[in-house]
Amino acid sequence: MTTPQASRPRNLVVVLLDSLNRHHLGAYGGTEFDTPNLDRFARERAATFTRHVTGSLPCMPARHDILVGSLDFLWRCWGSIELWERPITAQLRDAGVVTQLVTDHPHLFETGGENYHTDFSGWEYLRGHEGDPWRTWADPSWIGEPS
Repeated sequence: MTTPQASRPRNLVVVLLDSLNRHHLGAYGGTEFDTPNLDRFARERAATFTRHVTGSLPCMPARHDILVGSLDFLWRCWGSIELWERPITAQLRDAGVVTQLVTDHPHLFETGGENYHTDFSGWEYLRGHEGDPWRTWADPSWIGEPS
């Protein structure tokens, strides 16, 4: 028995990778690196974009542009999703679309970067980006008495 299309769960996956230009991906003709999983995903299950531009740089303003649909960088370089803004994740949730954020980007959760994760159906933070001290190691300069 098949489930009618209207009652099936709808899901959306947005793959947004920092510091990765599309020309490095095989799905866009790149040959320098092997990206078989992303290539297969792009070929079999994804919509790809060949004529797009970035409205804002760096990472946080670009995410703000994508989620709330505004081009902010020239007047608002870095900040949270404000309480009066309605991100696309909230609209998707209200339409019954399940969204999941999986990120290694700590700025989404820091003071000044609030509310980027709150309207996703779920989120997971993968540690290890930038200066995240998720692993410790012995520092030889700490051994012995202070000088």
